[in-house]
Amino acid sequence: MPESSICRLCAGACGVLVHSEGGQLSQIVPDSADPVSGGRPCDVLAKVPGALAHPDRIVQPLRRVGDGWQESSWADALADISTRLSEVRRSAGPSAIGLHLGGDRWSRSRETARSLAFGVALGTPHIFSDSQATSGSLLRCTEAMLGHPAVLLSDLSRAHYVVVFDGGQVDTGWGAHRRGRSYSDALAHSKGTKGTKVVVVGPRRTKLADDAHQYVAIRPGTEAFFLLGMLSAAVKGGWCDAQFIRDYTDNFSLLPELLAAWPVERCAGVCDVPAAEISGVALKFGRAAMAVAHLDERLTHSSHGSLAVWAGLALHTVTANTLRPGGLYDYAAPIDLHHPLAFLPSRGAPKTASGHPLVGLQASGELLSDHVGSAVQALVVVDGDPLGNSSAPDELASGFQNAELVVVFARAHNLTTACADWVLPLTHPFEEEELELLGSTSLPEPMVRRVRRAVTAPEGCRPAEAVLAELAGRLKPGVRGGAYGLHLALVARGLTSASLESWEGRALEWGADLDADALSSPPHRHEYGMADRSLWRVSHDNGRIDVAPDGVRPLLDAAQVFDAVAERPHWLRASVPRARVIDDEHGADRHGVVYIHPDLGVADGVLARLSTAAGALDVRVRHDLRLRADVVDLPRGVRGAGGLVPAAPRDPWTGMGCWDGLPCALQPI
Repeated sequence: MPESSICRLCAGACGVLVHSEGGQLSQIVPDSADPVSGGRPCDVLAKVPGALAHPDRIVQPLRRVGDGWQESSWADALADISTRLSEVRRSAGPSAIGLHLGGDRWSRSRETARSLAFGVALGTPHIFSDSQATSGSLLRCTEAMLGHPAVLLSDLSRAHYVVVFDGGQVDTGWGAHRRGRSYSDALAHSKGTKGTKVVVVGPRRTKLADDAHQYVAIRPGTEAFFLLGMLSAAVKGGWCDAQFIRDYTDNFSLLPELLAAWPVERCAGVCDVPAAEISGVALKFGRAAMAVAHLDERLTHSSHGSLAVWAGLALHTVTANTLRPGGLYDYAAPIDLHHPLAFLPSRGAPKTASGHPLVGLQASGELLSDHVGSAVQALVVVDGDPLGNSSAPDELASGFQNAELVVVFARAHNLTTACADWVLPLTHPFEEEELELLGSTSLPEPMVRRVRRAVTAPEGCRPAEAVLAELAGRLKPGVRGGAYGLHLALVARGLTSASLESWEGRALEWGADLDADALSSPPHRHEYGMADRSLWRVSHDNGRIDVAPDGVRPLLDAAQVFDAVAERPHWLRASVPRARVIDDEHGADRHGVVYIHPDLGVADGVLARLSTAAGALDVRVRHDLRLRADVVDLPRGVRGAGGLVPAAPRDPWTGMGCWDGLPCALQPI
């Protein structure tokens, strides 16, 4: 008889049925009775049994000896690691220890809580996270505009006019925005019942674009300029809500001067679309009763990500679609993060050695290459491959070589483990259990879930949160002398050793008003119903939204647009996945496949060299009739892609490099 559980391999959080034989996982399939998955097929699930039993899976601590590895006991591993971390802390201070959180933070509440507590208890400001490369710009921008860091959600189900960037969400998910739900279904219903108009903007015509009222085929990496053009057109054309601006905003008078260098005509030239298309979308957006531009995470994987977020939030605000139904809204979830995030603003927060403030106790993982081997002499990597995902792989690899200690938690070898001194075997999500309280490290949601263990982990594999608790016990971090105040250090010190299971129960009791036993039966989740989408939470003293905060001008000044040249006539797109995958073992194609339109002139199936001004990569060509004819689409996660990204420009707030919009060439080998 199969057991029901919840999958945590991507942002979907779908219900699944787990089949096992003799204690071994034999099959995992979507649960047709689950309210989230509805039995929808999933390619990743079929690969899970093979990933769990992969012959190359790491099942014992590994210590580097020369150019090879030596298996070790957990006692010896933790003794050596804690001794070496203590030496670094004693000789160079707590800031010389760094922590990198990779993987999917959305569905790993225990691991995230323990990791952040571990870093804060040690006193280091060098806590880097892959999730901050996505949410860092959103959090900083909402803090600047609303007074506290929070991710606002898109009210796609109620809007009368919807602009979706990329459109690939049908296949790859809607990210942290209400995990597991198909908003394409909601949009289809809205179109049929109230005539909602949908516009899809991106370099590839997707399934969502096929059913949209309008598709705008822009150059890769120019989403920020499309939003900037919409904002410029709305302000210049007066397609704004004067009453909302007067009663609820500050500094609207500064926008014409800020936008003077970016009229809609210039933005349209960058996007390579007629100015009338951007102006038309802006006019309809401003005149709609309720409108929303979905600021998907794809916008932030760019050197212009923070600019895109500001332009989008400002556009919603001047058209009265911020903190309003049918636009962007705040949400008081069962576990409400408003107060903790307001308590941890970026202004006054500890800063990394490069001067970037922590947001929600984290800095972007893209900044890691600027610190390892210099300011950071010892690094602990929890469930990730920063070298494989870095836009500065050479610098980061050199930093690993110069560091005193690199420890990596992993299930299989990757580019980062190849540079490690210790590799610690990590349990798989289907070998863990927890009460999942948060949708992400920055975003609440209206549902809590109990994730059940589907299979027992190999004897040598341990959850990261348990290992970090033992390391903290050996290190015995103090509460003074670090980068944090005494109150925060005390809380973190307690969380490094506390039973997180008991904390989950307290959180349910205090915030969610739910008996944890109610989650023991299928579907192992509790939905708290419709959100109050008119919630007004602005933390500025005057209660107004600042549409032109101080940090915006540097974003506009830093905006840099590349021009194509004869030797590199095409445009690279490298930030968007083609499917829901997490690693090689679960079916990711990370070994060099690119997609092009046949008109680009390179035959399907041939081996070719993809090059930018920064580097080159050998790839296999596949044809895709849905792409713009001048685009080379390299799916996110392909190994070696970071070598194509130049050192500049970088996003001023997150340090993200230019993954999209680079001039490139593709030549058969």
